[in-house]
Amino acid sequence: MKYKIIACDMDETFLNDQSEIPDNNLNIVKILDEEYGIKFVPASGRGHYSLQNEIRWLGYDKKDKEYIIGLNGATITEANSGEILYFKGLDYKIAKELFEFGKNEDICIEIYTSDNLYVYNLSEDEKEYMLKKDIKWIDIVEDSIDFLKNENIAKVLFQKTDMEFLKNLKKNIIEVINHEVSITYSSNRYLEFNSPRVNKGEGIKNLCEILNINKEEVIAIGDNHNDIDMLKVAGLSISVSNAVDEVKEMVDYIGKYNNNDGILEEVFNKFIKDR
Repeated sequence: MKYKIIACDMDETFLNDQSEIPDNNLNIVKILDEEYGIKFVPASGRGHYSLQNEIRWLGYDKKDKEYIIGLNGATITEANSGEILYFKGLDYKIAKELFEFGKNEDICIEIYTSDNLYVYNLSEDEKEYMLKKDIKWIDIVEDSIDFLKNENIAKVLFQKTDMEFLKNLKKNIIEVINHEVSITYSSNRYLEFNSPRVNKGEGIKNLCEILNINKEEVIAIGDNHNDIDMLKVAGLSISVSNAVDEVKEMVDYIGKYNNNDGILEEVFNKFIKDR
């Protein structure tokens, strides 16, 4: 199979524990592009505006026709310009319902729009986490998100490092919320809510349609629950060795490398080089 795209999760997959790109990952991105004509596409739960460091490190700020699947597939953007090629948002009424539920719980609430990240009840742990990744945010100082009524809301996150708490919270939300939403987990700290049928798998399908590429020509690499849909869609699915068990159980190949080792090198040597 001649692959044309490698779609890769960022946090805990392509980035190391210091939220940087290992040198061998960067080297392989260049080789894939220059020698094999294969595009490397970040597929992240974060938005384009939260991936500015990664875009610069990859050199995509100076290149045309490089793409980002962002916000769990809610957006597809051109990396250098930030032009939105595809957007499917979360209805404001659903976002408000989630906010009203979440503000009564011991959690941090994060609301991603097409342009910004808004945060309510920011915990010290989450503040440290976002500063480490150089993520910019705007504090929500009121107990309301009415000011976002006319904004393009992409997703809502509930953040807490206690995953059992978040799993129990999910059960309560399903019983209370009056609308259908796409629900997943990521980074062992987030419970995420997107519009129905928004996920990274749909993001791959939409990018393939834009580029006139068959989804069987895509390699997908991930580590967590919000990667599962794209791993199902891709022609070849791969997990890093530090992936959660649910991901390892369903992929075509479990990498020997973890996020600190540079998984892209392993993928290149096993599935692309000399083939």
